[in-house]
Amino acid sequence: MVYPGVDRLTGTVTVADLLGLTAIDRITVVGQPSTHAQGPDPATPVLTRDHVRPDWRDGQLTLAVLPAAGGVLAPFEVPDPTPCCADHASRPTPAGHSAGDSSAADHVLLRTDRVPSLA
Repeated sequence: MVYPGVDRLTGTVTVADLLGLTAIDRITVVGQPSTHAQGPDPATPVLTRDHVRPDWRDGQLTLAVLPAAGGVLAPFEVPDPTPCCADHASRPTPAGHSAGDSSAADHVLLRTDRVPSLA
């Protein structure tokens, strides 16, 4: 995704720099209520992982972030996500399931696999 200032979003930047140096209008923290007027503290570091893909919400370019270890934020979207069914193709079908079935437990396991280590 290309937008003005995307080239400045490498490594770790502050919320203030992210908003001031790019076309991103707003940052929302997933799981925390917010309004258009509020957001994370401008001094909060954002660990970009060199992958920042905002989306359009209510006419504003908006970046969704998650709290991460060490008091930083990180973009919700990871740089190289695991495809949803990546490990289903090579796994034998469990007894009582037909090919193509997937359980909620499979999806929870895959989602936790996609969370990057920030240590």
